[in-house]
Amino acid sequence: MALTMNSNTFIHPSNKDALEALTRRLSHAVLLTGPPGLGLEEIARIITTSHDPHPLVINPEANSISIELIRELYANLRTKQGRRVILIIRADRMTLEAQNAFLKLLEEPGEHISFILTSEHPGALLPTIRSRVQSIQLTKTTKAQSVAQLDAHQVTTPIERAQIMFIAQGLPGKLKQLATDKEYFSEQVAVVRSVRTFLEGSTYDKLLIIQKISSERETALMFLQALELMLKHSLQHAPSVLTARRLDTALVAEEKLLANGHVRTQLMRVAFD
Repeated sequence: MALTMNSNTFIHPSNKDALEALTRRLSHAVLLTGPPGLGLEEIARIITTSHDPHPLVINPEANSISIELIRELYANLRTKQGRRVILIIRADRMTLEAQNAFLKLLEEPGEHISFILTSEHPGALLPTIRSRVQSIQLTKTTKAQSVAQLDAHQVTTPIERAQIMFIAQGLPGKLKQLATDKEYFSEQVAVVRSVRTFLEGSTYDKLLIIQKISSERETALMFLQALELMLKHSLQHAPSVLTARRLDTALVAEEKLLANGHVRTQLMRVAFD
């Protein structure tokens, strides 16, 4: 049976007790981490609203959280009293200046104020922030849980179930989106097909794909994540030095793109390194 915080939220058994404990008692600051597609935001919102029905939520604007947003948060907390829970989505998107400003909030804890942060890339947070939060690393769900989640979303077609299982790879947030958003599902299937062409095709094929996806950073990141998935799958079934090297190059390229590296340069490196 799937272990859930509610009927639609699937959580690995090893994380269940810690997360349910947070719904009962919340420390001053909690950092939830995990890979993209795990569903960190959904889980964080469940915990947040169990303590504060009207939490203050901070989301990245234009792919970052500016110092101005943190200053507004500081002013808001100074003027409003009572129990407050602040949810910061993708906290690693805070600029360096914003992180330093947020650090002051952590160092001067107000009574009845708690912070919940989510991050898919916690290494981008200052060590001084990470040292002042309770960090919980979330794990992918089991294969049995993924099957149960497909059943819950009433996905019955065998080929569609197989495609979703392969693309989601135990990431319940991604699986939910694949199962409920037909446009997203079609987009992801198309990305996987383009990755196969990228891996098996000619130089001309690779250049066409790079030209198509290099104009949008998020599209390029989606492609790299699918590429990493395919390479990891290949390593599991037919290990090779070449595949391992390709995977390392793709991981480095993703890291550089997340740090605002030049998109086309990184894709070219992945194609021809």
